[in-house]
Amino acid sequence: MEKTHYARARLFANVITVIGWLYLVAGVLGLISSYFNDMLSYNFLPAMSGIILGVLALAVAQLISAAVDAADNSREILVELRKRNDS
Repeated sequence: MEKTHYARARLFANVITVIGWLYLVAGVLGLISSYFNDMLSYNFLPAMSGIILGVLALAVAQLISAAVDAADNSREILVELRKRNDS
């Protein structure tokens, strides 16, 4: 991975990604287990909440990663432009 000036933001996005996957997997497992235990009517809302929260967390993590990538690319462009102006 290339050097970034936003290592903490990248770490934060990775942590949110892990949390999002955990919520998503827990929600799917909860939905599956409640279906096979005939408890779907009781556990449907909590399981779907976990799935939705997991997907939203993954989306937020992707947005953070995209913003960090854009900032890094803008910095690279600025460095190249300054090199061209200096020569």
